[in-house]
Amino acid sequence: MALHSGGSADKSEWSVYPAAGGWLAAGIGQWAWARRLQRKGLGDNPHALPTRAFSVASLYVLGGAAIVVAGLTCAGLTRGEEWRRLAQETRAAIEQEKADRLAAADRSSNDGR
Repeated sequence: MALHSGGSADKSEWSVYPAAGGWLAAGIGQWAWARRLQRKGLGDNPHALPTRAFSVASLYVLGGAAIVVAGLTCAGLTRGEEWRRLAQETRAAIEQEKADRLAAADRSSNDGR
C-alpha cells in the first residue's frame, strides 16, 4: 500500500486517503439515485422520457467515474505527475504488445514460405 503525507501502515486506507471516501460516497450515491429514477419510471409525463433517460445514464457514468477515482486515489495516484506516468507506461505497454504481435505475425508468415 503506497502511503503519502506521513501516513503509517497501521492506518486504514480511508484515513490515509480521506478524499477517496468522498469520491466513493459520491459514486455510490449517484448510482443509487440513478437506480431509483430508473425504477420510478416516467411518472405522469411521458414527454419526460428523453430527459429522464439522459439523466439516468449520466448518473450511472459519472457515478462509475467517481468510484474509479476513489480506487485510483487509494492506489496512491493522487498527483498529476503520477497520472501522466501511468498513462505513459500504459501507452508503452500497448506499443510493445503491438510490436510483439507484428513480429510474431512476420515470423509465422516467413515460416509458411
